Amino acid sequence: SSDLKRSIRQIRAILSVARSNATMERIPRRIVCDITKGEIRIEREMSEDQDGQSILRYEKDNSILNRTYKFPKGVRIEDVITETGQKELDGEAYLRIGTNGMITGNIIHLRKGDEKYTLFINPLTGNVTIDEGYLEEYKVEANNR
Repeated sequence: SSDLKRSIRQIRAILSVARSNATMERIPRRIVCDITKGEIRIEREMSEDQDGQSILRYEKDNSILNRTYKFPKGVRIEDVITETGQKELDGEAYLRIGTNGMITGNIIHLRKGDEKYTLFINPLTGNVTIDEGYLEEYKVEANNR
């Protein structure tokens, strides 16, 4: 459906912005996939000192390109497979992006009704490969040796 395709384009754009900001500013980011609310946003890592201890936390990244994307009616994140291999079915799931642009957490499943798509995120390049249906792992086929 066009709503699913638009959502996939938005996810690609958000990943691209987050990777660019993380590498340019040398500040890690994370993509927050809010499965319950049906939205996705970027947060930036902040560190603050409390009683001599450095505390890491995240806050919404408010640069001009970083808007919270709310999925269209009927489109939802079915689940996100995170860096630990954990399948997050509700609440928030995180894809972390380091200052080198590496992305941890690599599969998002989107659905609208009976239509399902699997989005595989390449951890090195941030490129998103899309397959119809629900797949749990991405098989890389090595034709060239």
